[in-house]
Amino acid sequence: RPVNGAPKMMFNAPMTTLDIINVAKVLTGMCLVACAAFKGMGLRQAVYMGMHMSYITWWMLEQWLYPPFGERFGTVPGVDTDSAVIDWISIMSTIGVGYAWAGYLCFSNDKPVAALTVAISIACFGLGSAINLMSDLQMQATKLALATVAQKQGARAARILVTDGIFRLSRNPAYFGDWLRYFSFCLISGRPASFLLLAYVVVFNLGYILPIAKSGMAERYGSAFESWVKATPSQFVPWPTMQFAGTVAAVACVWLFTYRAACMLKGRARAVDAAAKAK
Repeated sequence: RPVNGAPKMMFNAPMTTLDIINVAKVLTGMCLVACAAFKGMGLRQAVYMGMHMSYITWWMLEQWLYPPFGERFGTVPGVDTDSAVIDWISIMSTIGVGYAWAGYLCFSNDKPVAALTVAISIACFGLGSAINLMSDLQMQATKLALATVAQKQGARAARILVTDGIFRLSRNPAYFGDWLRYFSFCLISGRPASFLLLAYVVVFNLGYILPIAKSGMAERYGSAFESWVKATPSQFVPWPTMQFAGTVAAVACVWLFTYRAACMLKGRARAVDAAAKAK
């Protein structure tokens, strides 16, 4: 049923944070579509739209595929009061419209985009999405498995702190994945001012969301949490083990050698072709 004082749409009562975020995501998409209609699209804009709109689509799709996704979001204080309209306007303007800032600058940039910029942007977006999805799936799958076992045993599911998998490399990998995605949006836009969006997202996560999400963890998990903090000092960046880092470096060297060898062969082929034409 609609919440008192809020726009008359089908929301939960009391309204959850997820309800407002969903509307904000839709509004961001509307701003981007409007920019595409007014400005038109080149390669830069097409790459941006593909990344940002797929991110918004997956945000909605994940909730449909996995309904417990919304359980992590609490109710929003004050949305059932007389100040609800003001709250909505402020959230829609800062998140809904604000998150389209990099997109607006991208559509205002008529300069050609370098192939390397496109490659790095897509790579950062893909890696960030993979990190974010991996952390969500591991967290939810672990909780679901424990709840299923407890239900079969007729017991109550115990609280568990997920510390393996990607969480052995970082305590908050999902945030880092989000930052990589927004970095890709800012990079492909080609405007330095677009990085204000990334700065806003980082500050918002660090200053508001993270303290709420992590409050009371030491009390809830006790020694397990303390051991995890000592074993995994990285708060956000999933630092790999030395063995894994060495493997990645070796593969990168092989790729670089292959590229250099291919360039040399290409140069020789051109030289031979030029010599043949000269004769």
